[in-house]
Amino acid sequence: MEPGDRGTTIADSTLNLASIIEPVSAQLALVRKRVMDAVPSGGKLAKLSPPAGHILGKHGKYLRPALVLLACGLCGEKPKAAVDYAAVMELVHVGSLVFDDLLDGSELRRGRKTINALWDDQTAVLTGTYLLLEIANRTAFEIKPVRQVVMRTLNSMFQGEVLQFASHGKFELREETYMEIITEKSASALSASCHMGALAAGDAGRAALVESFGLELGIAFQIRDDILDLVADPGKLGKEPGSDLRDARMTLPTIHCVRNATRSDRRFLKSVFGLNSGEKIDMKHVVEIARDTGSISFCMDKARSLIQKAIPRLDAFEDSPYKSAMASLCRFAVERDY
Repeated sequence: MEPGDRGTTIADSTLNLASIIEPVSAQLALVRKRVMDAVPSGGKLAKLSPPAGHILGKHGKYLRPALVLLACGLCGEKPKAAVDYAAVMELVHVGSLVFDDLLDGSELRRGRKTINALWDDQTAVLTGTYLLLEIANRTAFEIKPVRQVVMRTLNSMFQGEVLQFASHGKFELREETYMEIITEKSASALSASCHMGALAAGDAGRAALVESFGLELGIAFQIRDDILDLVADPGKLGKEPGSDLRDARMTLPTIHCVRNATRSDRRFLKSVFGLNSGEKIDMKHVVEIARDTGSISFCMDKARSLIQKAIPRLDAFEDSPYKSAMASLCRFAVERDY
């Protein structure tokens, strides 16, 4: 439990993602191969092979592909289409990370150098654009509902990115704007992943149920990410805490802090907002303010309330390892430490 979080946990803190998604681990191995098939092998695109291989080969949480496969299993079938759809959703996610790092000027992601840091901005633009083209090529001849989900997701993520860009440097950002950003930019991809799983299983009738589940899971997941940016162990987080403050990006914990802090604490928070990279943020004091204002508890309560809405949506499905895994993912989303 983090400093300032006096709420009770809803799951064992040792909950492990790999064990949760074990029911689809064999399929995920196939997904990884399909993702790596996107790395150009030569010809006119040979120059993009090293950066594409670098970003696609890092194999992060693979949460979005896992959700496609779990939702497909939840809906009763495990056809080959689920593997292809899962690979597409990972390409959507990774492509967005390339542009995220470029726009933020980030040099590290989860402890590894970004494309713009290892190569240059132009290479990052070309690699990100290439991944978008790969997504278009892979979905061009899929059924219309699949194309619609992918295009709607790309549109949502782009709009969320633009809204976040427009909100950059706004110290008094409204909570409603923050929620809109994370819904469009982050949660929409988890929602779409669940929807794609239902389509792969041929269960369009219950696609809306799993889509809503994925949206609530995704919002809660992002809120937890933003809490961890303040309180996580740097070794587990893969970066130094406080990167959002340093990048002049307001998140729910800091929005709540600013709204409820004393005048002197507000002045301190404003002084570290957008701080130069050469200067160190006193994160201990930031966490003290978060504790005094109840901001971490407030955010955890909001994340848990979303999870409490998401889990009952699984009641419409028969018991299975996939259903259990999706319920466990909800608990992982709000209790994880990385």
